Amino acid sequence: MPTYLESTLLPTDSTGSYLLVTGVRNLNRSDLERDDTRHAIAISGHLDRPDGVDLLASVTLPRPASKSDAEGHSRMAKKQLELAESGEYGPQQSAQYRDNYRRYEYAAHLAMTEQRWLPSSVAASRNGRIVASIVTDTPSLFGGSSPDRVYVRLVDADSDEIVLEQRLKATKLGLTSPAYRRFTRLLGVDAAGKRLLVLEQTGSRSAPTVALQERALKKALPVETTTEALRFSPNLLVKDGGEFWISCGGAYPERGAYLTLLDKKSGKKIDEISLSRQPTSIAAAPNATMIVCALQGGAVWVVDLATKKIRKFSPHIGAGRDDWPTVHVADSEAFFVSATSNQLVLTSLSDGVSAPLKKPNDVKKECEPFDDVDTSVILAPALAVLGDRIAVAEDGSVRALDSDVAAYDDRFVSEVGRPGARKPVRVSKKAPFEETVLKARLEPHTDILSSYRSPAIMIRTKKLGKRGWAQPGVQHAPALGGSRLGGWPDLPEESKWPTWQGRPMAFLGQFNLAEAHAVQPELRLPDSGLLSFFLGCSEETYTRDADERTRFMVELLHNAEAGDAPGWLVEYTPATAALRRLEFKEESLPELFDPTSLRLQAGGKALPDELSAVFERLDLTNAEKADYLEMLEQLQKSHENHQLMGYASVIQFTPPELFCEAGGFDFPTDEGSDEYKTFVGSAWEWTLLLELTSDPNPDFLWGDGGKFYFYIRRDALAELDFSDTRIFFEN
Repeated sequence: MPTYLESTLLPTDSTGSYLLVTGVRNLNRSDLERDDTRHAIAISGHLDRPDGVDLLASVTLPRPASKSDAEGHSRMAKKQLELAESGEYGPQQSAQYRDNYRRYEYAAHLAMTEQRWLPSSVAASRNGRIVASIVTDTPSLFGGSSPDRVYVRLVDADSDEIVLEQRLKATKLGLTSPAYRRFTRLLGVDAAGKRLLVLEQTGSRSAPTVALQERALKKALPVETTTEALRFSPNLLVKDGGEFWISCGGAYPERGAYLTLLDKKSGKKIDEISLSRQPTSIAAAPNATMIVCALQGGAVWVVDLATKKIRKFSPHIGAGRDDWPTVHVADSEAFFVSATSNQLVLTSLSDGVSAPLKKPNDVKKECEPFDDVDTSVILAPALAVLGDRIAVAEDGSVRALDSDVAAYDDRFVSEVGRPGARKPVRVSKKAPFEETVLKARLEPHTDILSSYRSPAIMIRTKKLGKRGWAQPGVQHAPALGGSRLGGWPDLPEESKWPTWQGRPMAFLGQFNLAEAHAVQPELRLPDSGLLSFFLGCSEETYTRDADERTRFMVELLHNAEAGDAPGWLVEYTPATAALRRLEFKEESLPELFDPTSLRLQAGGKALPDELSAVFERLDLTNAEKADYLEMLEQLQKSHENHQLMGYASVIQFTPPELFCEAGGFDFPTDEGSDEYKTFVGSAWEWTLLLELTSDPNPDFLWGDGGKFYFYIRRDALAELDFSDTRIFFEN
């Protein structure tokens, strides 16, 4: 679906008054340029008056219908449809063109309706004052969009009047790239509604420098103070006295994460609290004595500002590494509420007890193209703490949840170290597998964990130089049939160089399985023979060094469409076969990779983590998931080495097995549907064969730190049938 609804819910006093900003955004921001203009709406209300909400027009900005924009999008839609119906492309590419057609048709539909700009960021104070920054831009069908103006507004929530406004020309601010949106990020406003902090970014995308700017809300919105330049990714809180606490990380990696207090007048650093992990969200009450920090993986730390001591909580049992929680704290500091993608938990700060609450239906609510959205009633899910009351927006209303932990079932002690709390798992890499499972409190799952365990080999490389190209018998030449990446392949004597679509394939590497079993006896591969890997090349060519022959570049984005020969090859050669080193001597070369020797080492990821389709097959309870993930954290970590067998250290958050089962990117995504469950039930049959990462030694330079993953079905591996494999690339 090309659009989704999202909301921001903020307190505007301490009794239950709120500001709710809802809008429709584009799922794929690269497809359509008008991504901040869909049906924006701002509402003010009170939890005790569910029917008495007011629309606040001043927090958004009108944008009239544009016939010229609609015609431009319609032309693009027509072109995409022509490509889809041309018959020149395979099913997957044609489906992509049809999807693009729907997106541009939807853009044309929106362009002919009056819309409102969504604020790029919004903040609210406890005296009913709202500060919104709205970026307008000039769309271009072929070149994205360029920032036009930045409106910074101070709005009174009761009267919907614009109290103050400053209009900034984007060109004068040097806002010439997508990074301009970060300038307009309002990091916070003080409780009195008199001062706010914004973020200005300069420098390059790879090395951004940001400056914190404090603006006084007086007769205008001038920049009053600029702090020293810092490089960081901030979360920001504004205390009642106007001091700014910032969660900082990245400027000084060797120091880890930390919280910094800036003086409210000079902007200089006056205090700092060191943390060992970077928060994903921070929160504090208006008269804060503590700062609550949510951390990746579902943990929450509470930092005492007077003593700098840290209380640690684990309210999200079973949360994984891809869970980035948000946190909200009560004005009285009696409790905090934390949310992950599938859990909403209330935690009492007096006794360290947590209780799961009802989670809002969806973080993002999808909208069908061409559906008329009734902006007067529709609300996307959102969460906030208003004073000492928990508020959720969903199903067309904003309502309160009980903030008393004792009112909920399934309570548990979440504060680490408190009596009754879950005890941490402690395991050793050197212990036998069955003993490790027992210590992790997972003994009932020993059999299924053993069946999915895939002991792996980590691979490190070293350049061989010119001798790596030498034929056997030449001094210092690589051993025939030995493990290595790049160079010339060792193949059976009768073999010819493999081709794909009439072009020679690139040789990636080969693995002597006897050598592999010598370092990892439990490897689920034959104990002898040679396993070789090839990759198809595209039509794009280049030349290198003094060699005038053209070379075909490897194809990064392969399609495994029905009826097509796959653009990769995995070949198993038994140990009994006579080998020769096959040198390519024809005019047009495949891409050649530099020969490297390999150091094989037992290790890597032998068990599935939450980014594998196999993870759900383990059928663990939330408590067991917590124990299992804690065990994994001690046994195996993501790494940047090549790996044979095991489980992939993926870059993104979609299990590669899903791409393997679908043969591409077209697979069901609704995790609650029967179609998705059936699909995943088949996808888990795929298991990793080889993971190759970008590496300068063999000259594996694939995109932005890209990786190739080779997969094979478990039943095919058991039969030593390497004819039906899959490949997946990501960066």
